[in-house]
Amino acid sequence: MSWPLKPLSELCLLGVDCVNKTAPVVDYPTPYKMIRTTNVKQGFIDVDTVRYVTEETFQSWTRRSQPRFGDVILTREAPVGEVGRCTFDENQNIFLGQRLFQYRPDPELLDWNYLAYVHA
Repeated sequence: MSWPLKPLSELCLLGVDCVNKTAPVVDYPTPYKMIRTTNVKQGFIDVDTVRYVTEETFQSWTRRSQPRFGDVILTREAPVGEVGRCTFDENQNIFLGQRLFQYRPDPELLDWNYLAYVHA
């Protein structure tokens, strides 16, 4: 028996590219956190070294989607090919910085840990 090959578009509820420009950051902590390519490493997302933005910037940059538990984040460059699993909920106000892509696997069709593993 073999597994059928399917495109990710059929296995994911969502596939969203970041806003393709740099969000304006502030130099003080706020409740609104931007993850960057440097935060995505070896299957995890480090939310301790994020950059901060205003609420207005956060609302603008999350208009298409906001990462949540079970999503998988991939770096498109700088460096390319890193993968991280979202182990945080939407209430943490985290959003994608530049050069990141977000997948939200359909849990009925694709396990998020498996997706992160095959992309790693």
